[in-house]
Amino acid sequence: MQVKMFIWILGTVLLYVVFQAIYSGYYFWQSSKLIKTIYVGKRELGDEKKPQYRIFLTGDSIGAGVGASSFETSVGGRVAGYFAGERHVTFENKSVVGMKMRDLAKRDLPNEQQDLVVLIVSSNDLFRFANLDEFKVATKKVFENYSKIARRVIIVGPGRVFDSPAIPIVLRPVYRWQAEKYSSVIDDEIKKYENMFHVDPVHPPTGLEQVANWESVDKFHPGDSGHEYWFDLVKSAL
Repeated sequence: MQVKMFIWILGTVLLYVVFQAIYSGYYFWQSSKLIKTIYVGKRELGDEKKPQYRIFLTGDSIGAGVGASSFETSVGGRVAGYFAGERHVTFENKSVVGMKMRDLAKRDLPNEQQDLVVLIVSSNDLFRFANLDEFKVATKKVFENYSKIARRVIIVGPGRVFDSPAIPIVLRPVYRWQAEKYSSVIDDEIKKYENMFHVDPVHPPTGLEQVANWESVDKFHPGDSGHEYWFDLVKSAL
């Protein structure tokens, strides 16, 4: 009887593993197609006669606009458009798909002082379980660098990886638990800087809980509604 029960449990587990591998594999394949469309580079928006406003955005695939249907619906496009009504905006986006905090720490800074810097980073650190000590060192370096080049710096992350339908169910509690650690590192370090602000999607501001149907076709990156949500997170710190 015990042998039959063991075989049944083992078969159920193996069936789940196969099903989950096929399910997650399909959506990560969709992701590999999705990341080919990004909205990075330099743009100017608004009336040239209005006051100049410089915005620099950098970070990971969310910052690059993966999953958005256009520049205007991406988080970067929404940020730039938000200011373009009353200002002449020079907007530069140097986000890179897959960027982690340690990658950002090595990137060149803008040549000119900025009015606003938006950093969308740390989701990949969580997703790939980056070494926490290395993450602390990189976070310190990033904050030292970017605090000097802008009047206001907003960092958003890590994203709620554990809410992604593409993530295996058994891993979601692990990601939820780990997310607290990366968020805490950012919170601890950012206290040293008066011009820097952390918006934490793991613990979003009141009234900004994650929206329904936020994901794109790969069930991992945000779609247009998801990018609008990330813009709302940025806007909460403006």
